[in-house]
Amino acid sequence: ECDEYLFKMTYNGVIAVFNRIKKKLNLTKFHPHMLRHTFSSRLHKNGASVFEIRDLLGHSSVSITERYIHFDLDELIDKFHKTNIY
Repeated sequence: ECDEYLFKMTYNGVIAVFNRIKKKLNLTKFHPHMLRHTFSSRLHKNGASVFEIRDLLGHSSVSITERYIHFDLDELIDKFHKTNIY
């Protein structure tokens, strides 16, 4: 386990920062957990395997990690067309 932190902040401190950002940008939905989903999806889009992402997120199984990876439907369709298998 890593004992080094980028920021030393309590849970309430993190929530307070997100609430200030949400208010400043007039967002209706913005919370820290969204960053895990974005992080996972971007890693996967850039070539990281679901196993690598699982390890980075600290999940015990790939099935949990798969919930965090969101696919871009247009990108999947484009990849399908490039395969020329139809």
